[in-house]
Amino acid sequence: MASTLGSTAESLSKLNIHADWISSALPNLQNNLSLFSPQQIVLAKMLIEMGQSHLFEEWPEPGVDDDEKRAFFDQLARLNVSYPGGLVSYIRTARELLADSKAGKNPFDGFTPSNVPRRMLKDTKEI
Repeated sequence: MASTLGSTAESLSKLNIHADWISSALPNLQNNLSLFSPQQIVLAKMLIEMGQSHLFEEWPEPGVDDDEKRAFFDQLARLNVSYPGGLVSYIRTARELLADSKAGKNPFDGFTPSNVPRRMLKDTKEI
């Protein structure tokens, strides 16, 4: 376990990530850091900086549900690369939309609904 922690610390230093951020994070995440790649740790740091530390509050100790923890970070990584602007943009947009909804703003204000012209098909070969 000590060598795993050492390799995690080495990986973090190569990424120019210092342990200061994790000391403010939850101990549940800190105890599990050795399970994750440096890129996954960068995602964890970003989530904490975006006010999402609640995602790690109930995490069990290492050795319990480790596959689920890794799957969580795999899903985050896919979302981060597939959403325009990544997770930071996703979280900001979600917050803006929730605030607008709370304020009663309608995102469709100014739009007029219309029907698409229809065409009757007699035979599916016309498609």
